[in-house]
Amino acid sequence: VYQELRQAEIKGLNVYKKDNIPEKFHFKNNKNVLPILLTTDKGYLIQAPRIKSKVYPDYERSEDNEPKGGGHGFDADYVDEMRAIMYGFGPSFRRNYVSEPLEMVDHYNLFCHLAFSYRVISRPTIG
Repeated sequence: VYQELRQAEIKGLNVYKKDNIPEKFHFKNNKNVLPILLTTDKGYLIQAPRIKSKVYPDYERSEDNEPKGGGHGFDADYVDEMRAIMYGFGPSFRRNYVSEPLEMVDHYNLFCHLAFSYRVISRPTIG
């Protein structure tokens, strides 16, 4: 299956074997990751086929025929819309401060620091 997907050279589709999943995704060593991972470039999506007697949600479309709603599986380094939004209020946050984008895995240390008010040793992310 992997070789067929790679050889098909489908525009907008990225195909990875588990061993080749980029480290920045932080999950290639997780036991729940399947042997093949598919991601898409911005502007593309993978949609389940319609099979009789099976129910799959259909993406609603806006007036200009664009899909409504959200998706996942995009690389946040290339698709800004995949970044999370975080607002921080209170004595531990500078007023009107806007930071550079954070990696999602960096939030853990921030929340531990805020919750426990001491420096937490960084828990390594399992690859």
